[in-house]
Amino acid sequence: MTPLFLASVLRSAALDWQTGDLFPTLLPRCGVDGTVRNLLKGTCLSGNIALKSGSMTGVRCYAGYYPAERPRYSVVLLTNNFHCTYEQLKSSIERLMVGMFESYQDTIDKRQNTPQL
Repeated sequence: MTPLFLASVLRSAALDWQTGDLFPTLLPRCGVDGTVRNLLKGTCLSGNIALKSGSMTGVRCYAGYYPAERPRYSVVLLTNNFHCTYEQLKSSIERLMVGMFESYQDTIDKRQNTPQL
């Protein structure tokens, strides 16, 4: 399974008229729930990105949606044969995801804090 294929499946599920409203809500939120409760904790993405994790020896994978509510992007990250500790890998993944989505999250936060006329 390639990251592109998995992202396409996630996108299709989120856009499906029967499952689109429900499916994204089934995934745990980073920094809050499940096996991703320690991923992105204390960052601007904590609670704002929903990912399912998967792992086995030498493999760590995350797939889900950003933002967690009303997804705009399907997110897939697959790592194989990494030669560092899990903590070093986790730190690199967090820097990557924050770097990709931080400015978009700032825009969302500003809109939510702006009084509506």
